[in-house]
Amino acid sequence: MLGLTSLDLGCLVSEFQAIVGNRLNKVYQDKHRFSFKFGHQSLNIVLPGLAFLSSELRFSTPTPSSFTMSLRKRITNSKLVKVSRSGFDRILVLELHKEFRFRLIVELFSKGNIILVDDSNKILSLYSTQSWRSRELKRGLMYELPPSKGYENLDFSKAMADSKQDSVVKALAIEFGLGGLYSEEICKLAAIDKHQPPPEVDAKTLKRAMDKFLKKEPSPQLYLKQATPFALTCHELSTLQELPHKPFKTMSSLIEHYIGLELPKAEDPQVKRLSSIVADQAASIEKLSASIEENTKKGEAIYENYQQILALLEGFKAIAAKQGWNKGFAWLSKQPNVKSLNKQKLSFVFEK
Repeated sequence: MLGLTSLDLGCLVSEFQAIVGNRLNKVYQDKHRFSFKFGHQSLNIVLPGLAFLSSELRFSTPTPSSFTMSLRKRITNSKLVKVSRSGFDRILVLELHKEFRFRLIVELFSKGNIILVDDSNKILSLYSTQSWRSRELKRGLMYELPPSKGYENLDFSKAMADSKQDSVVKALAIEFGLGGLYSEEICKLAAIDKHQPPPEVDAKTLKRAMDKFLKKEPSPQLYLKQATPFALTCHELSTLQELPHKPFKTMSSLIEHYIGLELPKAEDPQVKRLSSIVADQAASIEKLSASIEENTKKGEAIYENYQQILALLEGFKAIAAKQGWNKGFAWLSKQPNVKSLNKQKLSFVFEK
């Protein structure tokens, strides 16, 4: 499944301002997919890496998990006072006020996670306990942000000069958190060879191109390759202009469309019942056809050897009538093409 870059999340955070001020009606979960109902809209999270707004409730199950119940108990009817992104990272932060203050932190990288913390940053509940080299996510511990990456926290010229990456496109993608596609676009806008080592680039030219690109008005696009979703982007990219693509008004509508393509469609119960009947009938027809074919072959074999079989039957009856059945069977057993006898069933196997 495709995921978001930090730049994409920034576009989404702007869209999410539409639900600020609303109260959280309820939390729903369907495995790794969540819906947070704020008034007439739902904020949907698909772990590990997607989020979007929808006008309909997208994910729910009849039996909520213990994590969902924990969230419902603590934050139902709380007011959403702020939605933000943590730095330039793929971390969505929702500030909620009830009788206490909470922060719902959605990590949209690696395995993904949803963490509820109190006003002191203590973890009250989380979707998944995780352990990293630099931090641990576990109920009862203090929440710590991962080491930040992103252009907002770096001296651009110094970062290029000190970069350990072998190409400028990798430096932008990894050390500045822009992702591969946007990094290639920026290199193209700056007319800089993306394979050039970072210390050798004209940092000022590259920085101007990056700033210009980041200030562009969003133009969400779904790019396809061989009719399969290839990329979700918040901007139209000249580096992908040869690929078929479809524009969307918002990042949320783009992701909702993409999720609809990815999720298995629920099967209509009536269609499922009729499909089962058709499958059973097909199996019966196949079995009947095999039986007909087998009996046809038997009938054809009897017809082809009718005179010989008739002679054996007549000979058996004549001997049995005069000398008894045992003598009849003894005679029959010595005849050519008679392979076996069954005295109890009064039958024999003829094989030519």
